[in-house]
This record gives sequence, structure tokens and C-alpha cells, in this order.
Amino acid sequence: MPSLGMTLKVRSCIADKQAEYLKRVEEDEEQTGADYRKVEYSANVDCALKIVDGNGMREMEFSAGGEPVKALPVFFETRYFFRADFKDGETIKDVTVDHRMASVADAFNFDGDTLVGTLDFINEPGRFRLGLKIDFADERTRTVWFEFMVVSVKMNVQRDYAEISNTIEAEKPNIVRAFLSKTFWGAALDSSGEADDKGWYEILVDVFDYYRDACKRIINNPHRRYEVVDEWRRADRVRRWTPGLVSRYNRMDGERRAHELFRTEQLLAQTDTPENRFVLHTLKELSGQLADFAGRLEGFEQISRAWIDGVRERGDELRKIAKHPFFRGVSRFDGFRQQSLVLQKSAGYAQVLTSWLKLKSALKADGNDIDVGHRPISALYEFWCFLKMRDILKDKLGEPVDQKWQDCSPEDFLESPELTDSYTGDDQLCKIDVTFRYGVRTYLLSYQKTYSAIDGADGETMTGLNPQRPDIVLSISEGDSVFTYLFDAKYRIWSKGEIDASPRAAIDDMHRYRDAILYRLHKAQVKHEIIGAYVLYPGRKAPHLCKDYDASIARENIGAIPLLPGHLEQLEHRLGDILGKKDAHAHLHGTITTRGTSVFVTGFDGAVDGLTLYASSHGESSEKSEWWQNKLMYPYPCEEALKIGLKTHDDI
Repeated sequence: MPSLGMTLKVRSCIADKQAEYLKRVEEDEEQTGADYRKVEYSANVDCALKIVDGNGMREMEFSAGGEPVKALPVFFETRYFFRADFKDGETIKDVTVDHRMASVADAFNFDGDTLVGTLDFINEPGRFRLGLKIDFADERTRTVWFEFMVVSVKMNVQRDYAEISNTIEAEKPNIVRAFLSKTFWGAALDSSGEADDKGWYEILVDVFDYYRDACKRIINNPHRRYEVVDEWRRADRVRRWTPGLVSRYNRMDGERRAHELFRTEQLLAQTDTPENRFVLHTLKELSGQLADFAGRLEGFEQISRAWIDGVRERGDELRKIAKHPFFRGVSRFDGFRQQSLVLQKSAGYAQVLTSWLKLKSALKADGNDIDVGHRPISALYEFWCFLKMRDILKDKLGEPVDQKWQDCSPEDFLESPELTDSYTGDDQLCKIDVTFRYGVRTYLLSYQKTYSAIDGADGETMTGLNPQRPDIVLSISEGDSVFTYLFDAKYRIWSKGEIDASPRAAIDDMHRYRDAILYRLHKAQVKHEIIGAYVLYPGRKAPHLCKDYDASIARENIGAIPLLPGHLEQLEHRLGDILGKKDAHAHLHGTITTRGTSVFVTGFDGAVDGLTLYASSHGESSEKSEWWQNKLMYPYPCEEALKIGLKTHDDI
């Protein structure tokens, strides 16, 4: 086959993103001494990569089968236009993209000369392989690929992402992985665990060629078991004469010699060995699993048709090998009664055993054995933020007294969020409620808590017209009093020169949450539920910016907290401040009342802890009966009430 060359031209505005990325990894390089500036590019054909952006064109060359090329990253979480040109002495009939996601395969078109398409990698850093299936006019088919790393300007994915995924994997194995994703990450095999549905096919793809070639090698050079079999034959059919048979033959007369049967030993090579039975068993099992797997994929529009056909082709190939005449005399596998040195050392058999053991292994998040898909990084970042908050509360309050975990989808990966929620804008992983107790107080930390849009009953939280679901909610209970703070993780940043700031829209969301989430005291009285609301975003501590956020929190209890692996100090400070509030006065300090209202104090028993404050409209009668009729009341700063010497409702 003639050598195939490919020129891949990529167009996007990347100059600014490259500068942001280099700025971000510079600090990590100083701390660790590792080189995070460059990433790897590789291809299985002679390839030229041309990157066109606002600052002109840059070019990299790759050789088929050569070592990966290390260079500055040019692929970020943004949109790219691809154009692939091919050089070959033969006529190319068609080129299709080999990717399991239909959205990726359908994003490209071949017009007879070039392949063009548009892809975005928003929320999906990792390795991306652009696999191309090329059909030639003479019915030949060839598969080529070009692989590169997609990085982020929000975090150092070569370091921070590994910690995020490992933290989540340690909490709940396999929740990081997704069946459908544009990009892939490395995973390590774990022989101490059992493979699940998400990992089984990823491992099979990795070992398929190795396993198939091993089976073919066994057919060509199989292991046989030799047995000595006694046979009784007439003299003219005896093949091997021993001295004993010759002596016996000579003692007989002629007529007897013609009819006498002589016992001989025949050495037979048997292919019906335990090892061959095992190989046939694996072939049948895997071909059946592939057929079942392909059937389960049918009907999912998110999976490309060509990729499902590829699954079927793998199963058909193994089924064809299992029907080879070599296996006709091989019986059913019923296990091994002792260890087999053939399986451990013989060519072909050892490879089949290795592949089978890999297929039975679980996968761990961090490693280089197998390529697996991951959930969108935005969802993983949110969950990691929750786990970090839980760990900080553990350090300050001790071990939780209860933790309730609710999976948001069945374990079967074909019915999990990868094929449903991730395509409807809902990347919810699970729901968790963690309860701590410290002294007389109860602390409830909730992940993905939903506030329903209903007319709640007395003593229930509710929302207005639309349901609300902040990422993380911390509720502090003491007696009948509940003080609620929420934290919403946003995998977004707004760069202000050298500073990573929270996006403005994220701050606006905190105001929306505080205004929308309500508490119904009783039928005619509704109160605000949220005391403070904070954005968690993947930034690093900037003293000037953090000072601005602290001022906003002091003024209105709404702000933002930068949070990344190795940069937890701001979150620890904020949680420490919240947990350090000793009474209702401290929690309500700074709460803003509505313009045109005055303040009343109720339930004052002489101690600050027994103080409850409400605001009611100016101009209202001070009669006690009329005061009770005014139910729309808001909390008010305790010390402000004390300054103006307000009376209790009993004195009104």
C-alpha cells in the first residue's frame, strides 16, 4: 500500500488562550519542577499539523510510527475548524470519522478531496483521537488517526485534574467515567476489583488486536496432549513391530497369523485439552457479549451508526475464529483442576490469559493502561468542591453521624446520565446529605438539594415559579432556628488582567437563589431562607480580589471563593467564619432589611440567643393585634435593633 500522507489544518483564535495557559502553569512548575508547558501530539501516518490563528500560521511535522512530538498546546476548551487533505497515489472514495459519539462523526463531511468539520471541546479537556476510516476506489480500507491533548485555561489539567478525579474515585469508584465523551483519560487496571459495564468494553478495545492475534497463533501452532492408546490389529495393519511382537508372530502357524490380533501402542495427539477448551470458552463468551452489547446500543441516537457496526464486526470476527475446524473436537470448558504452565508460558496461550484477566479487572482513575471517557469537567469540579467542604467540616466538627447517598441513575451505563442527562443539560452525578452534630447544633451539608416550585406547607422551604437546585447547601440547626448558606460551584472564570475572577453571571445567580428560595412559617407568612450565598470557581487566591469579595460578603453576604487543588485557604476561612458564629445574633448580623420598614423584636428573653427580629412597614399601627396580622417580615441585624432600643412585642 502506498504511503499515505495527511495535512491537518486547524483554525481558531488560540494566541490569548495559550498565554493564559502558560501563565497558569508557571507557578506549578516552580513548585514541582515538572514541565507542564508542553503536551504530546502523535499520528500513525506522516502528518503535518498547521495551526492558523490571529497571529499567523504555525506548523508541526509527524512521522508515521515515530515518537510523539512535544510542543506547546494549541487545543483548548473552545471551538475549532478542521480541514484534512490527503496525499496518496490511489483514488479515495470516502472518508468517515471513527468516533463513538454521533455528534463528532456527523460534524465532518468529505467532498471528494478534503474532509472538513467543526468541533468544540468545552468542558472536555483530555486526549482526543481524530480517527479516520478511508475507503479507496479499489475496495481497500485503511484507518488513520491523529491524537492530541486538549487543555484548559481554568486549571492545570496535567496536575489539578488528576487530584480531582482521584478524590472523587476514592469516594465512589467509577462515578468519574462516562461512556460517551469526546476526550479520554488514562486509567489503571486494578486486579483486586471486578470490571463493570463502563470498563469492560474500554478494556476489550485496548486488548482486542492482541487477543485476536493470539487466538490465530494458537490455531496455527496449538498445544496438544499426547496419549498412548492400546490397539489390536491384524498383522498386515501393524505399523510398528517390536521384538516381542516379532517373536510372537514367528511362533504362529500361517493360518493363525492371518486371523490373529496383535496388541500395539498408538501415540495420539489430542487437541481437546483444558487449555484449548479455555480459549474456545473465551471466544464464545466475548463474541456473545459483543453481540449483546451492540444490541443494547441500538436506538441511542447519540452513538454513531458506524461505531455500532464496528462493535458487531469485532464480535463477528471472534465468532468466525471460534468456528474454525481446529475447535470442532474441543469440548466444553469446565475449569482447571490445577495450574497450567501452558497458559502461563506458551506463546499465544499466555496472551489469551493476560487479555482475559485484564477484562476481569476493575479500573482506577489515574493510570496509563486503558483510555476511558470521563464526565464533563464542570460536573466533576462541582462534586469535588462538595467533597472538599465535607472534609473541612470533618476536621472542624468530627466524623459525620449520618451520610445518605442517592444515585441519580441506574448502574447500567446505557441508562445513566452519559446517554440522558448530559444531553439535556443536566450533569447531576448524585445526591448526598451529610449530617454532623457539634454540641447542641446540627449541621446538614447537602449536594444537589432541590427546592420545589410548590406552595409549601407550614414549616417547609419552597420557591416561587421555578424549582431551584444549588450545588451545595449548608444548614445549621439549633432548636427551632435554622440558618442556611449555599455554595454554587461554577467551572468558569473571568480574567481581569492577571487575576482570575468569578463570572458576573455567577454572582447574579447567588442573588437569584437568595430571593427565590423561601421558607413558609405558616400560611400567611413567608421568609427568606438563605442567609449567605457564595460562588466557588477555579481561581487562585488574589489578595486584592479576595478583599473585594470579603467586603461584599460583609456588606450583603454574597460573594465568591476561589477554589482549586492546593488552594483551599479561602474556603477554609469562610467555613471557619460561619461555624464560629455562636448565636442567632451572629448569623443575622449584616442581613439587610427592606427600604421603608421599621424593626420589631420578638421573643426577647434577656439573652442574645433568645432574640428574634422582624421588620414591618412604616405607618402600621403599633397595636399588638394589627402587628400580628402583618406576616411578611424579614430578619434584621440584631445589633442595629439593640442600638435603637426596640421593645418586645409584648410591650407594644
